[in-house]
Amino acid sequence: MKITLDVPDHKAAFILEVLQAFSYVKTTRPRARKAPEMDETEYLLSTDANRRALLEAVASFQRGEYQQHDLIEE
Repeated sequence: MKITLDVPDHKAAFILEVLQAFSYVKTTRPRARKAPEMDETEYLLSTDANRRALLEAVASFQRGEYQQHDLIEE
């Protein structure tokens, strides 16, 4: 039989210690969970500094404060 327990981080050490006291209980550490993937906008908004820079850039664009450049073709 396999049982999975979802234990809050602050209680995990205690629960593991209790379970390991039983000879018939095998404990394993959980696998690291992958962080959910973010799209570009979510990534840029994920930190305060990036959020401020992105929102300021959008506001500047909306005020007409931007420069247009042609692409360099090789």
